Amino acid sequence: MLENELTQSVLNVGRYFQDLYLDYVNNFLTIECFANYHGFDTDTALKYINIGKKIHNTKVNLENIYQHLKHFVLIHFLTL
Repeated sequence: MLENELTQSVLNVGRYFQDLYLDYVNNFLTIECFANYHGFDTDTALKYINIGKKIHNTKVNLENIYQHLKHFVLIHFLTL
């Protein structure tokens, strides 16, 4: 049970940083405005945005790999 709770906590933290990154990209023009809105100093805001960007890009890359593999497997089995 503890392992599931830990996994869920890690996923929640990752989602938090990804949501912050997407909030910045979609709703703010400057780091300063973003930081002020969320109550962060600009250094902290920049760190959080960069963490969220890495998480977001990793998820997008993994989804692209998954889609390519799924397509490959489907094509492979259709040609058998």
